[in-house]
Amino acid sequence: MIYFIKIILQFFRKLFLKERLDRDKVVVISFHKIGDSVFTIPALKVLFEKFGSNLFVVCYEENKKIYELVFKGMNFIIINEGDFYFRRFVGSRIRSRIKNAPPKIIVDLLGNIKSASLLFFQKAERIYGFNEKEYLAGIYSDYISKRKTPHLIDVYLDVVEQIIPIRDRDSIKPFQNQLYETNYILIHPFAGWKAKEWNLYKYFELAKKIALEYTCVFTFPKNSIPVDELENLKGSEIIVRETNSIDELIDIIKSASVFVGNDSGPLYLANLLGKPTFSIYGPTNPQYSLPFGDKHRFIQHKIKCSPKENEQYCFTDAGRKGCPEFICMNNLYLEEVYSSFIKFAEELGIEKIVRIIND
Repeated sequence: MIYFIKIILQFFRKLFLKERLDRDKVVVISFHKIGDSVFTIPALKVLFEKFGSNLFVVCYEENKKIYELVFKGMNFIIINEGDFYFRRFVGSRIRSRIKNAPPKIIVDLLGNIKSASLLFFQKAERIYGFNEKEYLAGIYSDYISKRKTPHLIDVYLDVVEQIIPIRDRDSIKPFQNQLYETNYILIHPFAGWKAKEWNLYKYFELAKKIALEYTCVFTFPKNSIPVDELENLKGSEIIVRETNSIDELIDIIKSASVFVGNDSGPLYLANLLGKPTFSIYGPTNPQYSLPFGDKHRFIQHKIKCSPKENEQYCFTDAGRKGCPEFICMNNLYLEEVYSSFIKFAEELGIEKIVRIIND
């Protein structure tokens, strides 16, 4: 059945190739969450160096803000949640924008049913990519299976390497470190889903302990922590900062000396901005997403059901299929995290605060 579907899709793709194409235009589909946006950047660098102003990236406004931190003069086709039917299928507005000036090449760096729905009626000469749904392989002229081994950055480089040879992947994966004189430690306690988050109250206590020695900023999206729970931080030296947008999050991260958080988009955004990171992992495998370089540390309480080598998630799909106890996070104790982080902060040479005690 899967083979039959592939043949049908290939037939329709060839049927739509009769119109004249824009011979220089290359379209990249890359509307991701924050973390995966960061992971696509090395692949986009390779494409941008090759195609320059002929490259157009289909993405969310939030992705655009991230990409503009790296790329100057890149073209964007902005998509938003209102462009989807049933939150899964791309509507006619975006499809028409691409069809009206059909590109020679389309590169799918998303690889799911959303990107497939955008590709289906396109007239590009070549369509490169992968898809989580193997039966959709027929939409692509050049299809590869998604790799199951680390790193997530390599997932996107695999696609691009079908078009452009990449001599040295390791040289384009790290982001440059940028230390600032503000010397504050930034804590962000949230992640893409609950199972990846260390306990919020442990983060409160961690921030209080760090604030005894360093300037500490505790940041989070507006309204994500109830006002009564923020009472836990009262009476401490912690600076609280709510963010209303990706721009505000970027600005706060830019001024930090080090970022502390879970396996999350903001942590990888901090890496992109050149910040040392200290990350807390639970049901996900650090091998797949840990930032490159010697300015990054992580801590993880490993148990028998933690993901093994070459497994991105534990058997509960990193908690999304339901975990009975969340032992990997619950048994990671405050003192372990604090001791590990303080050692890292001292290695980085972050300046401690001097408090004047009145007699």
